[in-house]
Amino acid sequence: MDQQQILQRRAIYTVLQEWLNEEQVVEALLVFEEHHKGKPSIAIHEYLTRISHLFEQKMDTKQIRRRLMEVLVRRSNDLAPDPMPMLQRARAKSASEVFDLQPSEEQLALHSLISALMRKASSGQRKQLHEQLATRLGKRFVNGSYDLLAQYLITDNPQYLARFDDTALQEFFTVIYVSCCEVLGPVLTDQWFGSAVLQVRQQNETAGAQLDRYL
Repeated sequence: MDQQQILQRRAIYTVLQEWLNEEQVVEALLVFEEHHKGKPSIAIHEYLTRISHLFEQKMDTKQIRRRLMEVLVRRSNDLAPDPMPMLQRARAKSASEVFDLQPSEEQLALHSLISALMRKASSGQRKQLHEQLATRLGKRFVNGSYDLLAQYLITDNPQYLARFDDTALQEFFTVIYVSCCEVLGPVLTDQWFGSAVLQVRQQNETAGAQLDRYL
């Protein structure tokens, strides 16, 4: 286990407790684990920018960064313990709640469309798409939301979509479209999207009509 990563995690936990409540601290730490673990401590500004929405008042980035760098440099014994057990509990709770909800008809329609698109891709294209999607989703979604959408793409299980509202799913679909344009080019992407939408509408007219809310 990388001692530097543990030190960073403990330092972030120690400092952010001064500004955030426990739920917000957990969210901030999950962002660190997903996007910043293993990066040099000097990259902390990018991390603080990503979690700035957690701070209700105007965030004093300089002050927090200074505190973090002080704590990291000192490597003092007064660091809070490694919060990993707390993060593992939060992840387990989030995973167990996934299957409490069932996807709506509209969400199942969107799932049919995404599945139809992914089936058109060769294994090589699918690998490239997943790489693009991981990068782009990481910029748009954080914490549990990112985990759920990543799991959805891996498992092709529509239950992972049930936790999202229309706005988030529109954004998710936009990310898929942009990623396809990057991998396949815009012309082929539009052909694939057009034929996938047509396929869903032919198979289920009601589902096809419900797609419009996401397109």
